[in-house]
Amino acid sequence: MVFTAVKLNRTIVISPFFKHDIADPSSQGDGVALVDPYLRINIQKLRNVLAYDKPNYTPRGADSYEEKCALLAFPYNLVNFWSAAKKKGEDHELVKQIVAHTGRPPFVVDLARAFAKQELNGDYVSLHWRYNSGDWLHGICDKSGNTKEKLSEICTQIAMMKKPEVFASQISTFIDTIPGVNSIYIASPPSETEMLNKGRLYLAKTRPDIKVVLQSELIPFLHETFFIEGCKEHETESWDLLSLAEMEVAAESRIFLSSIGSSWSNNIKMERQLREISTDDEGNKVLLPTV
Repeated sequence: MVFTAVKLNRTIVISPFFKHDIADPSSQGDGVALVDPYLRINIQKLRNVLAYDKPNYTPRGADSYEEKCALLAFPYNLVNFWSAAKKKGEDHELVKQIVAHTGRPPFVVDLARAFAKQELNGDYVSLHWRYNSGDWLHGICDKSGNTKEKLSEICTQIAMMKKPEVFASQISTFIDTIPGVNSIYIASPPSETEMLNKGRLYLAKTRPDIKVVLQSELIPFLHETFFIEGCKEHETESWDLLSLAEMEVAAESRIFLSSIGSSWSNNIKMERQLREISTDDEGNKVLLPTV
């Protein structure tokens, strides 16, 4: 959206943001539940990079204007941000500026920093574990009759990783390769928390020196430090804010291990590459056991 506005030299009308209709129970599965823009991005920073207009979505507001404007449908799929981000040149610098000026809201940044300081003991690794049965695995691994051999191998590795003893072994082996780091934050869909906690408990028996922090710690922190401070009207956006806080924790980690086939992971990867802090980042396949 911002990329196109700059290219066409147009004033931007902030587009609607939508809830994730699968992961967010408050979306009611309709795919069109709206989220206020100021709860998703840093509006103040956006003002510093280009002119903007605040939209009026009411029927009266829409009907009161006769001027024509351009409408770009599904810009996320039309603009190849990854290509522009990787190749040096005019578009690379533009994408770099866009990412720098459309970060997460300041209150989310502050919350994530406070959480990391309290729970993660200095430098830490962040892992995005996207492989939940009702969504990612259903779309990728449950169609075994049509998958290629390489994809079937990944699905087997993921299934093995869900065993507590394998999880503990793979996490400890990886952490041991990173000097000065003994903490890892795992971002995940809510449905994976129980499995991850079982792995964490198993790891604690053999490697109490490694701290694993999950969404189950971030959720009460979010409620205690945000909603309790007079922001209860935004409790219906708690899953959105949780995901944004996890993104901020991941973005500021020493090393980020991204999830296969995830736009959430890809956004963090691109941000860290443009900030030039991704030297040691890898895909989380590096954690998966050999089959």
